[in-house]
Amino acid sequence: IDEFQDTDPVQWGIFEPVFGVRHPGEPPSWLFLIGDPKQAIYSFRGADIHTYLRAAAKAGDRRFTLTTNWRSDRRLVHAFNTLLDVPRVMGVPDIPYVVVDTPPKHEPDRLRFPGGPVPPLELVLVDRELMNDLTQSGYARTPEFRRVLWAQVVADVVHLLDTAPTLVTAGGERPLEPRDIAILVRRNRDAEALEAALHR
Repeated sequence: IDEFQDTDPVQWGIFEPVFGVRHPGEPPSWLFLIGDPKQAIYSFRGADIHTYLRAAAKAGDRRFTLTTNWRSDRRLVHAFNTLLDVPRVMGVPDIPYVVVDTPPKHEPDRLRFPGGPVPPLELVLVDRELMNDLTQSGYARTPEFRRVLWAQVVADVVHLLDTAPTLVTAGGERPLEPRDIAILVRRNRDAEALEAALHR
């Protein structure tokens, strides 16, 4: 079961007795559960973190964790390790942050700037007064906050492109282009507002 963190209690109530229990006189069956408990915070279609934890506990010492990040540059991974290496995640002691590393080939940055390395991770501090109206999920509801956030994102993207860094790809080096940049948003209308702001 891939993306097991999205399994809800009803689904696990089906999978567990069918595949997870050895029945007398029958050969053993194998059930592989592949998932990331930190992603369970999204509660996708009723997914429940406690269901994940119960299933993981049943696996006992037959649990394996990936400790190599094959996608990101080493300095970025180490920055996240420094920021997020805390005893617990989301206040749940059974979900520790797993410190990971990268393969040696990811040691050099694949985004190279003319003046030398830049910080791989930046945090933006926002005026608390703009955050006083949050949704139940913790997202800012105020239009003013969104305007401030979008302006910051647009300024960062424009600055990044103006700096003219070089992107190292499998096919060689080339200048960074707008199509290389991804901005993650929660809603379609946020993407539309950002697109308009970037065009301006």
